[in-house]
Amino acid sequence: MALLLLIFSILTLSPNASYSWSTVDQGPSFAGVWKGDSVCQIKDSPCHDEASVYYVSPGSGPNTFQMKMNKIIDDKEETMGTVNCTADSNAGLYFCRLSATSTWTWRLNKGSLEGEMQYRGQVYRKIHLVRQDKTAD
Repeated sequence: MALLLLIFSILTLSPNASYSWSTVDQGPSFAGVWKGDSVCQIKDSPCHDEASVYYVSPGSGPNTFQMKMNKIIDDKEETMGTVNCTADSNAGLYFCRLSATSTWTWRLNKGSLEGEMQYRGQVYRKIHLVRQDKTAD
């Protein structure tokens, strides 16, 4: 966990980063349980590909939520941390700031959740998650 927090603390979101994602499907709620694969994009780094389970719940204010990020090791969930996030309904994107220098960007699309983490202007990690709970569909 300490290594993961160190990695997150050194990540930087490029102010010039752009996203070519299309408009997001606003159907199902972003809150819920999501499971899938997290794949490193910078292979010569401390990053490791992993299976993941993320728990998304409403936050304390409008357009906010919390995301508890777990990885699966030997069929057991290990919590990497919980982050506070915001929704940009105009852009159809969701943003989670991990630290002062690192951010996840997410889009929801018909029951799947696609995420990217930036590292110094490059995509550091991509994740594809599928809804596990059917309560919000």
